[in-house]
Amino acid sequence: MMLLLMGVSAGALAATPIDLGLADSAGPGLALTAAGSAALTFAAEEAPGVDTLHYCRVDPGAGGCSAAAVLTNPAPEFKADVANQPLVEGNVVRILQTRAKGAAAEGHFLWSGEPFGAATTLGTTEGIPGAQLDFGQAVLAPPGTVNPSVAVIVTVGTGPSVAPALAATGLTAASGPGSTFHLTTDSTSDATISVQGSLLSLAYIDQSQEDAVLWRRYVGGSGTPASIQSPAGWSAPLKIGEAVGGGDQVRMATGPNGLYVAYVRPGDGAVVAQHFNGIGFEAPTPISPPGVERFALSEDSAGLLHLAYGGFDGFHYRYATDASNMSFSNPQTLPEHAYREMRIATTAAGDGWLSYWDNDNGHDFVLPLAPGEPAPPGPPSSGGGGSSGGGGPSAGASTTPKAPRRGGSGTPAAVTGPLGHGLVGELTTPKDCVPGGQVFKAKVAVKRKGSQAHKASYTVKEVIFFLGRKKITTDRRKPFEAAFATRGLGKGAALSLSARISVNLHLGHRRSTIAKTLKTTVTTCK
Repeated sequence: MMLLLMGVSAGALAATPIDLGLADSAGPGLALTAAGSAALTFAAEEAPGVDTLHYCRVDPGAGGCSAAAVLTNPAPEFKADVANQPLVEGNVVRILQTRAKGAAAEGHFLWSGEPFGAATTLGTTEGIPGAQLDFGQAVLAPPGTVNPSVAVIVTVGTGPSVAPALAATGLTAASGPGSTFHLTTDSTSDATISVQGSLLSLAYIDQSQEDAVLWRRYVGGSGTPASIQSPAGWSAPLKIGEAVGGGDQVRMATGPNGLYVAYVRPGDGAVVAQHFNGIGFEAPTPISPPGVERFALSEDSAGLLHLAYGGFDGFHYRYATDASNMSFSNPQTLPEHAYREMRIATTAAGDGWLSYWDNDNGHDFVLPLAPGEPAPPGPPSSGGGGSSGGGGPSAGASTTPKAPRRGGSGTPAAVTGPLGHGLVGELTTPKDCVPGGQVFKAKVAVKRKGSQAHKASYTVKEVIFFLGRKKITTDRRKPFEAAFATRGLGKGAALSLSARISVNLHLGHRRSTIAKTLKTTVTTCK
């Protein structure tokens, strides 16, 4: 599905995003403090191969960092920052940093409380030789929950290898060296972790099981790192649904109303949430319109769900209006940005934050959120016109471009090509003409088709987008997309677009690389 961001409608309540600066594509880690501030961590490359971890606290009403710190590398042999996560324990903000030591080991370090002085070693975990693990999420279980006497930090992530394996590790302040285990034997797509009381659980999409959404809970009892790091400490995978694989496509949220697992279902592309009632999962409930490509979910201290999501008509924010979490507010439209790696956290009053990485300019942002309902959206206008609207960030901000008008109809045009072994590449662009002076997006996806598709596991290594013979961008993260502008072009002009897809294929014991170029043409309106 092609993603074309819309302008901000007149009824939207979204504020101006706060630019945290150029950062890596992991997006800023986000946690909510007791005072309702956003605790943010993000990595920036200060020199080739050397990343620096930054901390920023944004208080309610502030237009920038209320407190900031640079967390230096605690050990010189740990070079590149892989992932980081702020964790809140009472009134203390702790920051977990994961750094790679070569390709075969990971190091975990913990800073506690502002102004974040010297680092203390939290523990280390062994990685996968030849493919470092990317621990993208972490949770902190207080003493008396998972472990009877000490706090436990648990991380989960995937690796960039041909068949990325899910891994989890448990750490305490005195855990020392640990280990990881693979929860799957084949490819996974995204992974999420949560803790609520003594309930520690994982959810992920298993590509080898036709994008099944699988859930596992910790049953190890003692809550020691050894038991958390052992497959025997976790329940067998429970299939609760099927999802569209890709980035930001499965999330968990916990709070007073319990655990929810949310994912994008096939068919209509709506986000559905399944509630865990302590015994099993209830039926999926749609919590978004169709056509969602990625989303973020949280549950506030009153038990209400908050959802940020993006699709063809832009990015939006909505929240549950009662404790059933089945009725939601009219969506607010968020300012124009290419949102990725979204995280959301809100208070019971509905105030909160959305953090994300902008795929267009490479900056990290945090966006203040506030409760409120704009007027219900009206019927779509004919002719593909669309409103630039108001309510977004002030004009002239270099990192917040003007919202483009919508070009073409709501249905994208797709060009497909076989990749072999039941895999098909797909390039989507606007079906109809695009008005001159506007911006549109092209997107690439790899899908499974046919009876042989389940036998192959794969990873999309990269997608290179071209305009004619000119390379526009190289995208190495899902969803694979690029923005194209029609500024300065006459009416009826034709733009030749192509995308070269590189796929790492794993079939049995054989590994290979497949390359495929898909071409299409987009025209400006006469």
